This record gives sequence, C-alpha cells and structure tokens, in this order.
Amino acid sequence: MAVASMTASLPVMLDHFEGAPNARLFVPLIVTAPALMIALLGTFAGRLVDKVGRRKPLIAACLLYGVAGTMPLAFESLVVIVILRLVLGVAEAALITISVTLIADYWDERGRRFWLTVQGVSAPFLSSAIIAMSGYLAAWMWNGVFSLYFIAFPLALACWLALPEPERAAPIETAESVTPPAILPLMALMLFATVVTAILFYVWIVQGGLAFRAVGVMSPARQGEIFALAHLAVIGGSLLFALSGRWLDPRRQSAFMLSIMASGMVVIGLAHNEATMIAGLVIEQVGAGMSVLCLMAWAFRLLPETVRGAGTGAFAACFFAGQFVSPLLFAGSGFLLEGVLDRFVLFGAMGLGCAGLLLLAGRPNPS
Repeated sequence: MAVASMTASLPVMLDHFEGAPNARLFVPLIVTAPALMIALLGTFAGRLVDKVGRRKPLIAACLLYGVAGTMPLAFESLVVIVILRLVLGVAEAALITISVTLIADYWDERGRRFWLTVQGVSAPFLSSAIIAMSGYLAAWMWNGVFSLYFIAFPLALACWLALPEPERAAPIETAESVTPPAILPLMALMLFATVVTAILFYVWIVQGGLAFRAVGVMSPARQGEIFALAHLAVIGGSLLFALSGRWLDPRRQSAFMLSIMASGMVVIGLAHNEATMIAGLVIEQVGAGMSVLCLMAWAFRLLPETVRGAGTGAFAACFFAGQFVSPLLFAGSGFLLEGVLDRFVLFGAMGLGCAGLLLLAGRPNPS
C-alpha cells in the first residue's frame, strides 16, 4: 500500500512542490522512503519479535502505520512528509516481518503454501482498488491519497480481536557453521538478483505517471484506472510462476521472470501512444507478479531451516534496498538520457542483461 497508493499521486505532488528545492529528488522519496527503513530494520525486526512475541508488536506497528500514514494530511512541508514516510517504514518493517512469520507460526508447510497463494492472488485485486482510489483522491486534492491510511486503525482492532500469540518456537542455532560454505556463492547471486529485480520493479511504480504523460495521458484519474486494470496481470504472473516451476529450477525461473519484466519495460519505453504503453505495462506486470515468488522460492531452496529466518531477513533487506535506490538511479540516468521513456528502455536492457548473467553465472540449485 505504501507504494501502490502513490503511483497516480506522484505527478500531482511534483506539480504541487514545483519550485521547492530538490523537489524532483525528494518527491519520489515519498514513495520509497519506507523501503529504506525496511532495508535497515527488517532483520532487526525479525530478531526482536523472536524475543518479545508477535501479537503486541503487530498491533503497535499497525497503529503507528495509521498515525504516520495519515499525518501528511496536516503538513505542507516536503521535508516533514519525507520524515513521516520514514516513520511509516519503521512500522512497515515490523508489519511485513511479523505477518510473514505468523504464516509460518500458525500453519504447517501445506497451510503456509495455501495462505501464501491466497495472499498472492488477492493482493492484486486489493492493490488495484487502492491504485484506482488514489487516482481519484489525487485529482481531488494533492495530498488526498494519505487519507487511505486510516484503514490501519480498524485493521489494528481486527488483529487485536482475531490473532492469538503463537506458541514460542525453540531458539534458533547461532553457530556460524549452520550455513554450508557451498551455499554462500549461490546466496550472493540470489541476493544480487533480488536487488536488480527490486530496482526494475519500482521503476514503473515511481515513474509510471511521468511515462503516461509522455504519451499524452495527463489525467491522474485516467492513469489510475489504466494501472489498476493492468495491475491485474500480476495474477497471470502468479499462475505463470506455478506453471513454469514445473520445468525450471528457481534460478532459471528468476532469469525467465527478469526477462519478462525487462521486455515489458522496453515496450513501455518505445511506446508512442496509450495502447502500446498498456501492452508493455501488462507484460511488465506479469513479470512483477512472478518476481517475489520466484526469488522466495530460490531462497527457500538454498537455505537450510536453521538459517532460514536470517536468510529471509537478508532477502527483505536487499529487496527494499533496491526499492529505495530505484528512483535515485533513475534520476541519475538523466545525465545519460533526458527522456523518461528512453530511460525505461535503458533499465529494461539492464534487466535483460541481468537475466543473461543469471543463466551464465549460476549453477543448478541443490535439491
């Protein structure tokens, strides 16, 4: 939600803060600042909830998410809003870590797969609704999108009423020897792919509104409608992940995913009208729907149970670090290519190169 809610609002905020110092740099940080805190605190949050439990930190984080999320309604300062988004990221680091951990705490392997699938299929519908609403809220008021964050308060109440504290698991081994040395190069390759995937994943989310404007789609409401519908292609990506997993190991499947996402970005960059951009966006969203599933499958294949929590924390840190640097790299690429669409082609080409690297540098994962 922290990212999806901002897609259609970003151009409006750029217009609102036009003339403010470094607005072209700081306004995109409104979208990605939470990712910085997740990258810094994700692993720490996992260790903390192992010590103090899940339920109370989850409820507290949900309340903090609501407070930090809605407070930009009361401020005009760009710096204050970025600071509040950093606080939102603190809450989000806890929410992401605890919610994933609770899936593992509450269910066995079969139940975990079922509820992860439910989450993967339902999330695009929910985020599409958020994206569509954000477009209308952006058309209503430049900061109207922050009113969406009031949803955190009834969610906190629902968590308090419905979620029990799970039974405490046995302490995890701390010896360094639990990570076989042969796994480390493969883990490094997976984490590299995670950073690259996250950078590409968030190029459209942060810069999509500007790409729409480049082909003449100026209305934030229309942008929100298009993206909300195209975002449903994420479901197709989830299904393609399940299908392609029958004949591709997770490393090759991740290369396949990157090639789809990057190809969609190239089509977006070459678009001269709304229809072509929608076609490229649908392709890109199919890859986006595969992305986290492919990378998590790769991580779970590599990691022994004794270090799975630490490895998952490293994965989350790398993914959200990539999210944070994505707009910085996109802005920096402006020194090479001024046009927004030209830079989509550049990043798409980089993604295709990374996909090729995964095929050349990796080895079949151990079963």
